[in-house]
Amino acid sequence: MVPTLVDLEEEQVYIDSVAICEHIEKARDGRTRLIPSELAEAVGSEIAIVDGTPHVAIFYGAHPDIDFRPERIRDVMVGVHDRKIEKIRKARSLVDNDPALAASFDAKIRKEQAGRSFVATPDKMRQAVSDTVSIVAALERRLDNDHRWICGDAFTLADVFWAVSLFRLKWLGMAFCWQGGHPLNDQPQPRVEAYAARLFERPSFQDAVIHWPGVPRTEFVSEYYAD
Repeated sequence: MVPTLVDLEEEQVYIDSVAICEHIEKARDGRTRLIPSELAEAVGSEIAIVDGTPHVAIFYGAHPDIDFRPERIRDVMVGVHDRKIEKIRKARSLVDNDPALAASFDAKIRKEQAGRSFVATPDKMRQAVSDTVSIVAALERRLDNDHRWICGDAFTLADVFWAVSLFRLKWLGMAFCWQGGHPLNDQPQPRVEAYAARLFERPSFQDAVIHWPGVPRTEFVSEYYAD
């Protein structure tokens, strides 16, 4: 599973991004809290919204009318599910003596098959993009011009999740979700645009995401790279 975090001290394995982040937050003794107790419900609600955004669909699949994704992504995603399934099946053939591991591989194969079917269905892909546009529009309504961050004046784990989500959308060519003026969304969302700019300007975000070694660049985020 990706992502996976293994805590050797606790002898626990965490395989969900939300669970991983919450675990790290709990382990940060004596540090500024990213989930303040008085904001825990609001932070959790925002994280759930980000977690429910169809990022996987819009990454692997093309909108049937306008494939806005970077050219490099369009090319590499052709047949990607078939290639992944083939690799998983090869691994699966080596673990017949381990029923639990074999079952995990079988579940992964079913998941990839479902993904292949989803991105090949035009109406589902149109809906995935439309849902993403709606999620950003709803974020616009929740943002408050009197506060810098989504849950108020305190920077929280909700902002961490929104930073990654919004940058990924921009990276994919979906900044039109807040910039407007696009066939798939003509309505600008100025509060989201300003919020995204604040998030992307944070040195910690630039170090951990934008300039992290091995992260591929696309033409939609070229302004964040000097060379």
